[in-house]
Amino acid sequence: MPIYEYRCENGHTFEVMQRMTDDPVTTCEIDGAPVSRVFHPVAVHFKGKGFYNTDYGTKRRNREMERSAKDGADKTEAKASEKKSESKSSSSTSEKKSDAKPAIAAAPEAKDPIKEIVAKAEARNSGADLWTYFLQAGAFNDQGDAEGARAKLALMGVEAHVTEKPSPNGTGVLYRVRIGPFTQLEAANRIRSKLSDNGVDATMVRIAKNTQ
Repeated sequence: MPIYEYRCENGHTFEVMQRMTDDPVTTCEIDGAPVSRVFHPVAVHFKGKGFYNTDYGTKRRNREMERSAKDGADKTEAKASEKKSESKSSSSTSEKKSDAKPAIAAAPEAKDPIKEIVAKAEARNSGADLWTYFLQAGAFNDQGDAEGARAKLALMGVEAHVTEKPSPNGTGVLYRVRIGPFTQLEAANRIRSKLSDNGVDATMVRIAKNTQ
């Protein structure tokens, strides 16, 4: 199931795990402001014939660079030995010192911008301790319906609470039945699986800790 990232007009960022067929979230989980989805660049890696062989590192390219560096070093050492021999034969009292030129170092491999984008995305998504997780079992216009859903969850051995939130049109209040918070995604998934086995479809809500 995909995770969608949303950002509200006030700068709050949060993520919601939902089905592709679900309607998008329209209001911020923090302050109720309108939200929009956040899209990130997709990593694209071109492969196959027709691309210049230095665009991506290859074993053949590395061998050519190492061979070139070695040949340059051998030529430099030969020139240094020749100069040293000439210096000894021209004068027995003075010796000329010749400094060998350093070997040609292999050119550093160019950084792949696509790999950097992928690495940043993986680093951003790997830190589970940066998020707080909730399970939302429903949102009701009537408080009595919300309390009834909470009591049903209690019979399953799942503790839930009812929170109030202004409705999107600003004419009333939504009563949300939520379970959590969870600090680990695995714990939230275990409870969600238990609810699913009992016919309760809960939505995963993920909120960045620094926005709470």
